[in-house]
Amino acid sequence: MGDEALTVRVRQLYPGIGVSVARHVYSSVHDVAQVDADAGRYALKVYRFGVRTSEEVRWEVDLHRHLLATGAPVPRLVAGAEGFVGEVELGGRRRWAVLSEWAPGEKPAPSAATYRLLGSAAATIHAATEDFDSSHVRPPRTISSEVDHYLALLRPSLDRIGRWDEVEALGRRVSKALSGPLERGVCHNDLTLDNIHIHIDSDRLTVFDLDSAGEGWRAWEPQGVYQASVLNGDSRWEHWLAGYEAIRPMAEVDRAAVPYFVLMAHFEHVAWKLGLTRTSVGQLLTEADLPGLVDGWSEWAGAHCLSI
Repeated sequence: MGDEALTVRVRQLYPGIGVSVARHVYSSVHDVAQVDADAGRYALKVYRFGVRTSEEVRWEVDLHRHLLATGAPVPRLVAGAEGFVGEVELGGRRRWAVLSEWAPGEKPAPSAATYRLLGSAAATIHAATEDFDSSHVRPPRTISSEVDHYLALLRPSLDRIGRWDEVEALGRRVSKALSGPLERGVCHNDLTLDNIHIHIDSDRLTVFDLDSAGEGWRAWEPQGVYQASVLNGDSRWEHWLAGYEAIRPMAEVDRAAVPYFVLMAHFEHVAWKLGLTRTSVGQLLTEADLPGLVDGWSEWAGAHCLSI
């Protein structure tokens, strides 16, 4: 389906936004089309076939609507002729689609203020989802899904380079550290600068892309900020934490767990970049890259995974 055919389908699904024109603008795990209409600008998210079930998409819509109802900074969803979840044909497949208003503002530059806002957004989402419930299901994040699963995907490659035993030991270390009484709840799980816009005329932001959202460890949320802060020797982690704790506290045991979530995230990201996961978009790494990556994991664990 090209832009012209997509426009026809959008007009069928969402007559309430007036005359509209759709243009495909992004393709990765899922596809995004920009929709310009009489009523404004919108984003049409088209889920890649086979990545999300109907249950998972509808859970995400329920979460999005719950966040809107609580005043969390997410764009408004738009119901169409088929409800909040429609179907379009893209890439020769019938796929789920959800329309939302285009997030106002623009992608922010890294700054102390930006990371404070990012931390406050995480805390706002965490607070808002304390009472979230849905009749639909999205699987939670667990040690099994986030460590055992990804290490099993990586094992053949790690065996071939003779590094499996080392990585398995790192996995056991992460699993043991994160099996304690850490706070759990619904998280965004991909709350990076790529998934927020800062309003140009204010210090407000809008959060989008809830595709990775699910029930898991709250201390996972800042792992990317923490790692970048350590590697760059800057204070973005402190600013993120200040923004977070202006809204809700983070227990010391959760703070201490953040470096372990950095390793957990690396297991997933490397499996994804090797093309081994259902969300992979190609092979972005090869086995030749693995020895250096494993060296980095061991160095990280030795320097930062010491407090649990």
